[in-house]
Amino acid sequence: KKSDPKLKVNRTPSALAITAPANAKIGQSITLKVRLTRTPDNAPIKGANVTGPFGAKTTNDNGEASASYTVSSQMGTGSKPLLFKFAGEHRYLPTERSQNIQISPSTN
Repeated sequence: KKSDPKLKVNRTPSALAITAPANAKIGQSITLKVRLTRTPDNAPIKGANVTGPFGAKTTNDNGEASASYTVSSQMGTGSKPLLFKFAGEHRYLPTERSQNIQISPSTN
């Protein structure tokens, strides 16, 4: 009996870049944007699911996903991390990145 040959595919490394404000107030609506790329050539990864404070979003043709996010009082105040993740897929390795945002009390 012959064994079935196995084709091993090496998945390409990926990276996330985050665009978010440096400061926000509790209750404020801010725009969060991520860009997912493959690291060898910085080409965008389109149609991929990225998760973050805004939930799950699918990247567009430019490898970007964005959404409005209302800063919750549950985050508390001070420097807080915003964590974004890409779980990977058959062609790409997973990646995650965080960026801190300075949260201050609302002025209400």
